[in-house]
Amino acid sequence: SGSLKMAFGVQRKSIFDEPPKGSSFIQQEHSAGGTSRAPLSVGGATANIIDPQLQQIKNKMEKQNLVAQLNKEKRLKQNISKIMSKFEDEWKKGKIEIGNENGDLVLRISENAAFPDKLSKLNTEFEPMLDKLAEVINDVEGDIVISGHTDDKIIKTPKFKSNWEFSAARANTLAQALMKRGDV
Repeated sequence: SGSLKMAFGVQRKSIFDEPPKGSSFIQQEHSAGGTSRAPLSVGGATANIIDPQLQQIKNKMEKQNLVAQLNKEKRLKQNISKIMSKFEDEWKKGKIEIGNENGDLVLRISENAAFPDKLSKLNTEFEPMLDKLAEVINDVEGDIVISGHTDDKIIKTPKFKSNWEFSAARANTLAQALMKRGDV
C-alpha cells in the first residue's frame, strides 16, 4: 500500500508575496454590520430606500436643530448688543473687545485696563468696569470661561516661574473678584 499524499489531485506549495487582490460581490454589497444603506440603482435610476418613519424622525430632528441654532444666534446678537451698550465708552477706548467666536460670546479685556504691568493684582481703576462685567455675566446664560493673559515679556520671578503661571494667577484674580460681586 502506498501513500495517499498525492491521491487527491495536484499538490503543490505556492508562495505569495502579497495577499490575493480583487473584489468580492458579497463584500461590495454587504457589510458585517448588517444591511447596506446604499442607494438602489435600477436601469440608471437611483433611489434611496429609507423607512418613512425614520425619515420623519430625521426631518423633525433637523428642524429642531435648525430652530435651536437660529435661537442661539438670535440670543447671541441680543447679548452682544446689550453688552455693547453697557461698555460703549470702554469699547471706544480699546479697553474691551466684544465679539462672537464659533457661536460663543467673547469679551476680551485689555491687559492695561485690568492689570498693572507684570502684576497679577487688578488696577483700582478697573473696579467700575468689573462691576459692569459682573452685572453682564449675571444677565447672560451659559458657561463662563476666564482665560488669563500675560505681558508680552517673559516672566520668571520667585512668585511666577513662567508666563503660564502668571496667566493663571491673573485669571484666578479676575474670577475671585467677580465672585465677590454676587452670583457670578
